[in-house]
Amino acid sequence: MRIIASLAVCKLHRDQSKFHLLAIALLLLTTTNLVSINFSVAAAGSIFGSSARLSFWEGFFVEWASDHVSFLDGGATVQLKLDSSSGSGFASNKSYMYGFLSMDLKLVPGDSAGTVTSFYLASSHSGPHEELDFEFLGNTLGKPIVLQTNVFANGTGGREQRLQLWFDPVADFHTYSIIWNSEQILFYVDSTLIRVYPKKVGILYPNIGPMAVYCTLYDGSDWATNGGKTEVDWSNAPFVASYKNFYIDACEWSSSSGGGGGGGSTIKTSSNLNPLKESSIPFCGLNQKHLWWDGPNYRKLDAAALFQLDTVRSSFMIYDYCSDVKRYPNTPAECM
Repeated sequence: MRIIASLAVCKLHRDQSKFHLLAIALLLLTTTNLVSINFSVAAAGSIFGSSARLSFWEGFFVEWASDHVSFLDGGATVQLKLDSSSGSGFASNKSYMYGFLSMDLKLVPGDSAGTVTSFYLASSHSGPHEELDFEFLGNTLGKPIVLQTNVFANGTGGREQRLQLWFDPVADFHTYSIIWNSEQILFYVDSTLIRVYPKKVGILYPNIGPMAVYCTLYDGSDWATNGGKTEVDWSNAPFVASYKNFYIDACEWSSSSGGGGGGGSTIKTSSNLNPLKESSIPFCGLNQKHLWWDGPNYRKLDAAALFQLDTVRSSFMIYDYCSDVKRYPNTPAECM
C-alpha cells in the first residue's frame, strides 16, 4: 500500500493536482489485497535443490568486456561500465523455462542520454527469437530515465511500453522482477505490477523454449533518447550501472535440450511448450502448479491487482504500442 500511495504523491508533484491526488488516495485506501512480489521473494524456497538467491558467481558469468566489469562488497554488487571503447554485460550460466527472475539495479547517474541499461531474458535455443525486456533509456541531466518493457514471441517484437518511474532510479537500488509462467508474464518494479502479457488463443506467446538472463550497459545513441536525436556525450564517460541481489527461482533447462546449463529431472515430451521438436524439458516446466510463481495469483489477476496495474498505467505510462495507430492501424490482438 505504501508503494502505491507513493505513486499518487509523485503524480501530484508532476501535475500539481491536489484533487487528482485525493481521488487516487481514496481509491487506494479501499484496496487491501494488492499482489506483492516481496512476500514471494521471502517465501521462495528452492528448485532442484538450489537456493533462489544466488551470488553472482553461482548464477552468472561475465559475457562481454571483462575489463569493463567490476565487483564491490566482496562480489555482492556488480558494476557495468560504458565508455567510448566498449559497453559491457553478463549472463546467466543456465537457461530457464518459466519461473521468477529478479535483481536490484541502480542506474547510470548524471547525463545518461543515449545509454541503455538492461535486464532481460532471451532465447537460448535455435528457434525463432523470444525475449522479455527491462530496458532503461538514459536521458539528459534533469530529465527522467524512461523504463521500456518489451515482449518478443516467435520471432516478433514491437510490443514496447514506456513508463516514467515514480522514484529516482539513480539515487538507490530498486527491484525489477519477471514472472513467466504458462499463462501470463508479469513485470514488477519493487512490489508494483507494471505490465501483464497474457496467453490467449490467437496470440503469440513466448513458450517455444528456454531463455537465459542477460544484463548489459551499451551505447543506444541511435534510438534510446528522443528517438536517437540525443546521442551519448562521451565527455561524461565512464557511465556506470550497478546490479545486486540476484534471485532465480525457475525451471532449469537440461543441457541435453540445447539450452544453457541445466540439470535436474527431465522427461521426454512433444508438448507444445516446444513445438519445434521433441525436447528434454524440466519436469517443473510441464507440471508446475505446485510452484508459487504458478499459483492462482500469478496465473490470473484479481480485481485488486488489475486496479494496481491500471493506476500505474494511467499515471505513468508515456507510450503504449497498443495505442500507436501509425504503427498498428489494426489493434494487436493481445491489446483487446
